[in-house]
Amino acid sequence: MMVSTAKEVVYLSLCLCVCQVRGSHIPEKMNRTIQNLLRTYNIGALERYNGTPVFPREPLVDSMEVNKMTFMGGVLETYEKLFGQMLEQRPNLTPPTAGGREGLDSAANAVPGAGDDEVRTDLMYILGKIQDLRRHRYQEQSKLLQRLHDLGKVQMDDRTIQSKALGELPWLYAEASSLSSIKKQTRRRRRQARKVIGHQ
Repeated sequence: MMVSTAKEVVYLSLCLCVCQVRGSHIPEKMNRTIQNLLRTYNIGALERYNGTPVFPREPLVDSMEVNKMTFMGGVLETYEKLFGQMLEQRPNLTPPTAGGREGLDSAANAVPGAGDDEVRTDLMYILGKIQDLRRHRYQEQSKLLQRLHDLGKVQMDDRTIQSKALGELPWLYAEASSLSSIKKQTRRRRRQARKVIGHQ
């Protein structure tokens, strides 16, 4: 009984320390200002806590490799759109299923050249390779990019969204502050490690 109570006290102390450290990233004046604004942008509890936050609270992994993977996922998505557009601009030289040469003749007249069918095939091959790479190795990055695109769709003029966003700001601000602090600490450790290695 005493052991479990002691464990609970240690756990509670740890939680309070972590919360206190996280809270230190939000200036007191900012916190008071948010609370004042929440009174102005007041909405009912059912609207505020309806299970759909404005900004998701999923943890992000802080890693340079993740940043590179996300960037490359965006680049691959752009290539996919680019090659799709290039394909749309090419004439379709595939024979029509109904039979006849009308489709071939009109396509050949639209853009002359014997290599058009080969160019289209090459574009389709490259597009397929890009799509396979994104599908098999960049799914998480695609999800993150989609989440970033979704941020642009936030309804800025909706009072419920405004109020919920104000309520979520303290957590998000603390999270953003702690991420930048972690990044600075990581850089400092790397510099110190390089100095130690350099002196050996």
